[in-house]
Amino acid sequence: MPLGWIILGLTLPTLITWVYFDLLSDADSIYQKTAYAIGKGSQFLLLLIIVAVWLRKELYNDLLKTCDALLLRIGFISGILIGLAIAGAYFAVLIPLGLLDTVSAQAKEKLSELGANSPAILLLISGFYALIHSGLEEIYWRSFVFRELAKRIPPALAILVSSIGFMAHHVIVLAKYFSYQSPMTYVCSLGVAIGGLWWAWLALRSNSLLPGWISHAIVDAAIFGVGFLLVFG
Repeated sequence: MPLGWIILGLTLPTLITWVYFDLLSDADSIYQKTAYAIGKGSQFLLLLIIVAVWLRKELYNDLLKTCDALLLRIGFISGILIGLAIAGAYFAVLIPLGLLDTVSAQAKEKLSELGANSPAILLLISGFYALIHSGLEEIYWRSFVFRELAKRIPPALAILVSSIGFMAHHVIVLAKYFSYQSPMTYVCSLGVAIGGLWWAWLALRSNSLLPGWISHAIVDAAIFGVGFLLVFG
């Protein structure tokens, strides 16, 4: 695979997120929805091209090859532990200290702009992100970006670079709710980067996406559970 495709894969999600969350932050909701649809569509069109041209056999192995049962359990347990840590931080630190007071109103406003301001719709979105989108992200960031980087640079460095790329667009999202001056933006972004490091290591160790996908799906479910409580609790 030409190096340019990997660089595009590393940077495109951040560019899309910047356009949606920063450049069009004050635009009419129809423009925001359109930008979001085009951006996400472009990202996964890129992934489709990458898989069709270069990664078909590798992705088949990543998803369907028998994986060590121990590593599957490690993925599951790690997802549960990270999810519990997120819930614990929400109930024991973030809510008591009032660190999410302004986030709740902003989240409600964003959901309203997207036409997702009912509990049922948010639950549907949460289910999609936890079950499907987490898998697509594992394919994108671990099977595509990390694995292709690891063919060119040492695996440890590939894990680090891919995890920074995975984190970068989350910084923009978090800054939308906490601001770029808030330590919370960078504490939560660091958590995303650590998640990326962990899931890339699982992909490297298991030669499969399944342990990381299981862990990622549980973590996303916990995040959306907290988000649901924040908006509708």
